[in-house]
Amino acid sequence: MSPLGQGLAELTRDKDGARLTQPNQVTITADTLPQLAQRVLGAPLPLEAMADWLRGARPELSGEVEGWRVVISDTSAYRQRRLLRVMEARREDVEFKLIVDDWDVPE
Repeated sequence: MSPLGQGLAELTRDKDGARLTQPNQVTITADTLPQLAQRVLGAPLPLEAMADWLRGARPELSGEVEGWRVVISDTSAYRQRRLLRVMEARREDVEFKLIVDDWDVPE
């Protein structure tokens, strides 16, 4: 069963832009991830910067990005890196939580 079949949202980005797909909802699109976050959350979530944490490029498990306080509360070991499992970001009255259930990492 796909993640969307389980009631989860799917965030994608490619050369055509960024999309948020949710079960039983209209797909929301934008040219960039920050623009998409602004449309969905009403706040400019720094998704480009957070992608460094997502792919394990930042060794620290917390920090601040563009006024957002980011905390990585769970990771998985992968080769010489730690891949994110749970990321929480807060700024003023907006909270964002990303949970990665599974990584499909090419060998």
